[in-house]
Parts: sequence; structure tokens; C-alpha cells
Amino acid sequence: MSQVFSFDRHRRYELTLFTALERLREIAEHLEQDELVAIIRQALDRITDHGFSIAVVGEFNRGKSTVINALLGKAILPADIVPTSATVNRVTYGLRPAATIRFRSDGAQETTEQKISIHELESYITKLTDESTTRAANIEESIVSYPNPFLKNNVDIIDTPGLSDEAAMTDVTMEVIPKVDAAIMVVMATAPFAETEAHFLESLLIDHGLGRVVFLVTGMDRIAPADRDRVLDAIRERIEQRIVEQAERRFADDSEACAHYLARIGPARVFGISGHQALQGKMNHDPELLEASGFGAFETFLEQFLTVESGLVALRTHVERVLQLCQQLEASLGTETAPPPPIDTDEISSFFLDSVADLAQEGRQTIDQRHQEANQTAETLFNELPAYLYGEAETVLSQLTIDGEDLKPDRLAAALDRYLDQISQHLATSSRGYAESAVTTLGEAWEPATVAIDELEIVAERVLRHVTGTESPPSPPPMPEAATHEARLDRFQPAFQLSNDWPQRVQITSLQEPKAQFIQGAVDFVREKKFKLDLRGSVLEAIRQDLDGDRHERWRQLFDQISADAERHRHDMRAIETRVQAHQATLRQEHDNRIAEVQNQVRRRARFASDLASIRGQAQDLDRDLAKFDA
Repeated sequence: MSQVFSFDRHRRYELTLFTALERLREIAEHLEQDELVAIIRQALDRITDHGFSIAVVGEFNRGKSTVINALLGKAILPADIVPTSATVNRVTYGLRPAATIRFRSDGAQETTEQKISIHELESYITKLTDESTTRAANIEESIVSYPNPFLKNNVDIIDTPGLSDEAAMTDVTMEVIPKVDAAIMVVMATAPFAETEAHFLESLLIDHGLGRVVFLVTGMDRIAPADRDRVLDAIRERIEQRIVEQAERRFADDSEACAHYLARIGPARVFGISGHQALQGKMNHDPELLEASGFGAFETFLEQFLTVESGLVALRTHVERVLQLCQQLEASLGTETAPPPPIDTDEISSFFLDSVADLAQEGRQTIDQRHQEANQTAETLFNELPAYLYGEAETVLSQLTIDGEDLKPDRLAAALDRYLDQISQHLATSSRGYAESAVTTLGEAWEPATVAIDELEIVAERVLRHVTGTESPPSPPPMPEAATHEARLDRFQPAFQLSNDWPQRVQITSLQEPKAQFIQGAVDFVREKKFKLDLRGSVLEAIRQDLDGDRHERWRQLFDQISADAERHRHDMRAIETRVQAHQATLRQEHDNRIAEVQNQVRRRARFASDLASIRGQAQDLDRDLAKFDA
């Protein structure tokens, strides 16, 4: 090491990183970046417990579990020639061998655990049988405790499912990577560093910012001894080439940053081994086989790495993740700081409000004017009705031919019934004609008022629904159907025609006062004149009595009712105007509140941006300091 990395310095750097991560967590929570919050909490936990985790990763059938077993010196984890691991297996220090299965939580319950014996692992964490595969799908991880010197000082070695086996297994491995500090990447000597492995390496270094990746080329016993160095050199060269390429892409416009990054990564550390020979050599206490496996050089490096470099690597991993988190949060901040689109303060637009007000005013004026004109028209028609009916009665009476025989006392009553029937038929026809004409005339005068009332009623209903939020903005009201108007006018009809029982009021004096006998001719003449005179007076009086009934009062009540309808709708329109104005005031207040909130968000995000820039600067300074301690 170029400088002494003291314990006090290590703790001071940890405190700086812990403080930075705490602030990043607060910012991530404000921005509702839940995934980043989870990653930050895991990083805080690792700083707090001073743990160090190494993930053993690689494609399926690369011998990852065998490598771990070789480190432990015993076949603890299940291994086979087919893809075996189906869960994450965390190997940690313990005085006695033991295993604990931690099951996945379904969200409603806390995570449950089950202790099992080491020998039962195969039945829980592998894909060797259908039963074990089903169990493994519900397992979050297995925790294997074992007394091994590599695991001391809070070091965990994590076995992961193979990549490129199944999508689900790859996802399980990728969930683990953000939680570890370094990785041992296992590649096969007979299939050296495939393209998928190159992409995964970029993910380890760039996406997850691991501080150290060590490469184990296993299966070296399958390579002829004379070719082994050449194979290792080719793999090392390809790894370093990919690291340089991804660095140049990442720091395309910053050559200094690129050089600093490559210096931090350093040369690729590649070890050629035979995991199978190493495990057999240890289990069978065969030093020659163990030496032939090449495992000793890797163990020497790992011991040095864990005892001397792990603290520095962990710090650099945290620094890199702080820088990545700053970048991710700044990107999120950038998408959120743009002001929201303008809020339409007139959700019911001012144009619509003005239109409602204009319609209400115009409607009130139309109703008032047409109501007055209709009253005058109806008054004129009603006042002209008696004269019209009297004239019609005079006409039919003047045309009435009275036979002298009808004046005889025994025939006079029957004759009167006959005459009245003729008069009634004529007056009924005349009365209906007048009523129809009157209603038509009144309808022409009253129609604009009734149409205005109907329009206001439709507008009132639709606008009130919109203001209360139960309907979309109202469309212009349709014209009312003619039937509505005619039905209202039909109620006037009885006021302009005679009733059916008016003839019952006709009383003839000649029927009540028998006269003395005179000369036949004179008597007949007098009686005819007298009869016609009495009949005319009695008919006109009966018509007058019929017209002077309560029909005029009913006609007035009908107009008063329509006037009340108009006034009610005028009141509704005033209420609509008031509610629309109140609704607009509420919208404006909400708009003002939203603007204030946006301004607060802008200020808060500006503060976040400043804090992120400060944290990024601290992390970069810390990264430069840590670079001084690299070998």
C-alpha cells in the first residue's frame, strides 16, 4: 500500500458515507423512488454492521458451488453436472455447521425461517427434483453457517443461481448484486468469457459499481498443461479489453475521469484453477492434487484481500454507489422539476359563464315581455268572447222559424227543447271555433315565453349537474318539443268555450204565464214575438251566467302559475350564476395552492440538486483519497 490506511481514517470515511447515504435516502423518499430507497437502506445496513459480502457469480454449470465447497474444504453446497442452485445461498461464519431456510414474504406476513440440517439442503435449494424445485421457488435465501477462517470478521460468501439458465434464476442473481461489495466471477476454461459474460461484467462494474471483481477460470485440468498460460492470457486480455471499452463509452467526453476509473479498477485479477481437484485434494488430504488444482494461489490472494483490502474495497464500493445514486436521483430530479402545465382556472370557462348569464338575462326579459303581451292578448280574447257568442246567438235566433202550433201550451216545452238544441249545436260549433282561434292567437303570443322557460329549465338542470361534478360541461340546450308548448296552451281551451249544460239555465216566461184567449191571428202574432223575445233574453242570460262563472278566475290562476314557473326559473338561473362563480373561486384557490406547491417543489428540488452536487463532490474527493491507498 502506498500509504497506511488507519482504523480511525476508515471509521471517519464510513461516517461521511453514512451521512451522505442518509441524505440520499431522504431525497429518494421525497421523490418517491422506492427502489432507490431500498438500495440505500441496504447500503446503510452494511455500513452499520461492518459486513463484507462476496458473491460468486457466473453462467450455469461453471462450478460456482464447487468453488465455494473447495474454500470450505467440504462438499457443503449441492453440486451436479446439471444446473443445480435454485436459490441464493449465503455462507457465513458459525462455530458449528448449520442451515436456515428463509422463506419469501407474501407481503401480508413477516418472513419466516426454518432450521434444517446441512444434509437437507439439497431438498430445499436445488432443481434436482420437482419437489425441491417447488420448494426453492418460495425461498428467499438459505443461510449456511460454517467454521471457516475465510468467513471470519463478518465476511459472507454468497452462492448464486447460474446466469442464462432460466430468466427467473437470472433475476434472482441480479437481485443479489446490489447487496454485495465484491464478486468472484467463475468462467470455464473450455468456453472462455462468452459475450453474455462480458455483458454481465459490465453490469457488475457500471450498473452496480462493485469495488472489485476477481476472475476464476475453472476447469483448467481439462486444458493441456502447455496451453494453460496461453488460455489464461487470452482470457485476461479479453476481460481487460471489455473493461476499457465500457469505460470509454461511459466517459466518452472525459478522458481524465476515464483514466481515473481504469486506474481504480486496475489490472484484471485472473486465477486458473480446477475446483474439482481442489475440493478432492482437501477432502482426501492430497497436497499434490491440491497444488495441481492451482487453488493455493487464489486462496492466498483471497486471504490477503479479506484481511487487508476488504475494508478499502467496501468503502470504494460505497463511494461508487453514492456517485451512481446521485446520478440517478439527479435524472429523476430533472424529470420532476419541470413546472406542471397551466391549470385552467375556468374549468367552466368564463365564456360559458357569460353565456349562462346572457341567456338568463335574455330569458328573463323574454319571459317578462311575452308574459305581459300574452296576458293582454288573452284579456282581449276573453273580453271579446261574450260579444262574439251573443252575436252568434242573435244570428241563430233571427233565423229561427216558429210555428204557431208550437206556441200551444201542450207543445211549447217540446218546441223549446228543439229550438235550444239547434241553438246549442250552432253555439257549440262557434264556441269551439273561437276557442281554437283564441288558443292559436294566444300561442303565437305566448310561445316565446314558454320556450324561454323550457330553455332555462334545461340549462339549469345541466349546469347544476356540472357544477356539482356529476356531468361533463353542458352542451347548448335543444329547443323544447312542440308538444310541451301545446300541452300548456290546451289548458286555456275551456276558458274560451261554453259548457255543455248552459241550456239548462234557459227559462221562458210564456211557459210560466198562460195568456188569455184573443183573436187567433193577433194572439199567435203576439205570442210569437213574445216567445222570441223571451227566448232571446233567456239564452243571452244563460250564456252570460256561463261565462261569468269561475273560468275567468281559473284563467287568471293559470297565468299566475306560469308566472310562478318563470320566476322559479329566474331564481334558478341566479342560483346557477352564484354557484358557478363560487366554483370558479374554488378552482382559482386550488390553482393558487397548486402554484404555491409547485413553487415549494421547485425550491425543494433546487435544494435537493444543491445537496446532490455537494454529496457528489464529497464522494469524488473521497474516491481520490481512497485511490492513494491502492497498491
